[in-house]
Amino acid sequence: YCGNIAETIFSMIETVVKTGHEAGEHICIIIDSMDGLQLKEDAKKAFDGNPKVAGVPLITKLMFRKLALPISHFDAMLLVTGQYAAEIKISQYAPSAPKQGNSSGGSAIQHQSDYVFDYAQRNQDDYIKEDAEAPLDNIKNKALGVYANITIRKSASDTTNYKVKVPIKKGVVGNAVWKSREIVDLLIGWQYFDKSGTWLSWSQDVIDRALERGITLGGKMQGAKNVLEYLEQPENKDALDFFEKELQELIS
Repeated sequence: YCGNIAETIFSMIETVVKTGHEAGEHICIIIDSMDGLQLKEDAKKAFDGNPKVAGVPLITKLMFRKLALPISHFDAMLLVTGQYAAEIKISQYAPSAPKQGNSSGGSAIQHQSDYVFDYAQRNQDDYIKEDAEAPLDNIKNKALGVYANITIRKSASDTTNYKVKVPIKKGVVGNAVWKSREIVDLLIGWQYFDKSGTWLSWSQDVIDRALERGITLGGKMQGAKNVLEYLEQPENKDALDFFEKELQELIS
């Protein structure tokens, strides 16, 4: 749905989650973003003069008052994005209000949400390049992807304030999470290889576990790039699936 009148969107969500639940469906709604919403009365105000409009914290509070209970009761999921909000302080020594995130949603977004994620600004080191050691260049050394750096500010478990890096592949329409790249990063980090300079060879216990499932792993490979190319080959999909399942079990 394309629109930015808050009351219309909130009423539509309230209806959809109820009818979806009655139809046996689990509804997921994404609001992108809260900073683009406005109240119906504010939409009528002109640009001239000094129109006073409702800010994002007020609209967020109104949204949760109307939708928090139906979203929870009808087992739906609501994802809300918000812009970064800088805190203006007259004195550098003035105490800061406790915040779980840096979005402009105010206290309501922090209190009412089950999870709060902060997405960090993208830096040069976050780009996944053709040549990891060379500088980024749009012609000679293109970016294949980028790492999204996320801090979990609030969660239902002990992962609060935990930081994660998720590789995102460029040029992908839809789910762009670079799963095979993430698996290779974890395999190297969890020492699935014996290293000899830039050469990597599978540890013997890894080879044995794979053989138990009828999977034969290849020999030495030079660098993470070649490991990635090996696991992304169609004939090695069984190995990729094996490592994905094993890593999920280890992490969980």
